[in-house]
Amino acid sequence: MTFHSFLGKWREMYGEKHLELKTLENYDHLLKNHIMPTFQNMKIADIKPMHILSFLDSLTRDGARKDGKKGGLSTTTTRFIHRILKDVFERAVEWQLISNNPVATVKRPKIVDRESEVYSEYEASKLFKALENEAPH
Repeated sequence: MTFHSFLGKWREMYGEKHLELKTLENYDHLLKNHIMPTFQNMKIADIKPMHILSFLDSLTRDGARKDGKKGGLSTTTTRFIHRILKDVFERAVEWQLISNNPVATVKRPKIVDRESEVYSEYEASKLFKALENEAPH
């Protein structure tokens, strides 16, 4: 059974029954845009931890984003994709289609905090002062 055909069964028999609508929508978005292009035609029994590891690594590289921006996906998104894959393959094990979850032995991607620019105390004070005369929205 291919990953694509299993995913249809997973969605029908598990996703629609056990996941909140918004969660399923988030899963669907990441499955369609990132996971399916890599795994859709592979047999689920042939997907190994090395495939998962290589795929997750590819998400961090330039060109992985679908919005045209430079760089790879955030580590938070990569961790979420790891969780989706782990959940999907866990059902395949539970339904005895495969004997082992190939994601189970792949460590979750580490979160890397991005450096962000924040206002200085002076800039924040200036901003609040400017907002004092604005109408509330």
